Amino acid sequence: LLYQVVNNRNELLLRSADAPTTALTAPLRTGFYNMAGLRIYTLAHPQLPMFIHTGDPLAHRSAIRMKTLASLVVPLLVVLPLLGWLFRAVTRRVLAPAGRLASDLQQRDGNHLGALPGQGLPTELQTIVDSVNHLLLRLADALDTERALAANAAHELRTPLSTMRLRLQTALEQVADGPARQGVQDTLASLNQLSRRCEKLLQLSRAESGAALAQERVNLGQ
Repeated sequence: LLYQVVNNRNELLLRSADAPTTALTAPLRTGFYNMAGLRIYTLAHPQLPMFIHTGDPLAHRSAIRMKTLASLVVPLLVVLPLLGWLFRAVTRRVLAPAGRLASDLQQRDGNHLGALPGQGLPTELQTIVDSVNHLLLRLADALDTERALAANAAHELRTPLSTMRLRLQTALEQVADGPARQGVQDTLASLNQLSRRCEKLLQLSRAESGAALAQERVNLGQ
C-alpha cells in the first residue's frame, strides 16, 4: 500500500516512498475511488484540514485475487473427486438395504408369498417392510381362499353330476328314438363336458397346492 497526506487545497504534505511525487487527484472526502491504476481510499482528519489517500495498485489486487483463486481451486480439484467417491460409497452403502428389499420383492409370486426379512433395515424401510408383509399376508389368504373355493366347488359337484349322469343314462335307455332321445343325448353330452371341467378344476387346485405332486416314469410315446 502507498499513501499520501494532503491539506484541504490538495497540496502534498507527506508521502510513502513508492507514492507519486504529486498529489493524487482523488476527491477530498471520505470514500473509495479508482484512478490512475490505483484503488484509493480517502479519509478526512476529524479535526484538522488534512486528508490521507491510501492506494493499492489494481495490478497487485488482480494478482492477489488470482493467487487466492488458485489456492482455492487447486485443492478443490483434488478434494472434489475424493468427495465424489466418498458420496458414492456412502450412498451405495445406505441404499444397499433398499436394493436387497427390491430383490426380495421380485422373487415373490403366487406360490411364494412369504414375509420379507426385516432385520438390519433402517426405520424408514422397516415401516415399508411391515406394510408389504401385511399386504402379502392378505394376498396369500385371498389366494388360499380362492383355491379352496375352486377345489371345494369341484369336489362338491362331482357327486351331483355323477347322479345326474346316471339318471340321464337310465332315461336314455327308456326313451325311444326321436326328438326326446336326441335332447337327452345332448344333455348327457353337456353334462359329461361339465364333469370333465370340474375334474380339471380339481386337478388344477391340487397341482397349485402341491398336495398331489409325485415323480414317476412315464412312456412319452403313449
